Amino acid sequence: MMVSAEDLPDLFRAGRSLPSAFRVLGMLGRHFGDGLRNARVTRLAHGNGLIAALAAAYLEKGGELWLRASLTELHLEDSRVASALVQCEQRSVMT
Repeated sequence: MMVSAEDLPDLFRAGRSLPSAFRVLGMLGRHFGDGLRNARVTRLAHGNGLIAALAAAYLEKGGELWLRASLTELHLEDSRVASALVQCEQRSVMT
């Protein structure tokens, strides 16, 4: 279950505060509901939230996201990576 910093006060007060208890129950309900409907939890917090925001911004700017790509070669120039050969969907692409 993903928990953000703003959830912590309610988690700590769940046994002493009715609104906090309802919020925690709602979080648990969403967590278990997601587990029944999806392969993974859909709530984004911390690192997952950051990656989702970066991916959304990249796609919005017209970027192409490859989900099943493999790095096959790195080309070095002066001990630094200058380019990479990536295998994606039966094609090789030099980046």
